[in-house]
Amino acid sequence: NAVLYTAWERDMNESQIVVQSVASGERKALVQGATYGRYVPTGHLVYSLNGTLMAMPFDLNGLEVTGEPVPILKQVMQSSIGVAQFSYSHLGSLIYVPGRYSELDRTLVWVDRQGIVESLATPRRIYDDPKISPDGQRVAVQFKVATGNIWVYDIVRNSLTQITFEKLNNQPFWSPDGKRIAFGSTRAGGLQNLYWKSSDGNGSVER
Repeated sequence: NAVLYTAWERDMNESQIVVQSVASGERKALVQGATYGRYVPTGHLVYSLNGTLMAMPFDLNGLEVTGEPVPILKQVMQSSIGVAQFSYSHLGSLIYVPGRYSELDRTLVWVDRQGIVESLATPRRIYDDPKISPDGQRVAVQFKVATGNIWVYDIVRNSLTQITFEKLNNQPFWSPDGKRIAFGSTRAGGLQNLYWKSSDGNGSVER
């Protein structure tokens, strides 16, 4: 009679676990900032919060939570967009993949045409969408932490420079001369639009 789902946002703090009545279409937000909600036969809503499985009492008739959340299992593998590696049987058994919040621990690497991998000297972070500069000396990369921002890694100097600071910014692309980086951003509110900024981080962002 109802569908339980994650209303997903790139900013994980804005994601919600939602229940929607099939008959009326009415939606209720149940949990803010969490993902992968599942109803289990014990009468609970189980969901993932930064790699910890949480449970709270859930009333099927009223389609609402009736108690406070409690942690039931820590260190369950989860991606940065909230996909948690667990499932359960109708008899109440839980199966899961143990591990850390899986994309907190990335590094940047080179891979040559023979498949040889060489790590770059970057700190471990949630890197995404790396793009090499036209001269091959720098990498523009999104660093996802509550909201995404664009950073530039200078390979020669072994330095990271943050170039965006507001809202969600992602999918960086270099201009052909390497002087600017274009990216998508929600800085104006609502849907994303296209912006660019000097690749050295100086100056303002232009739409």
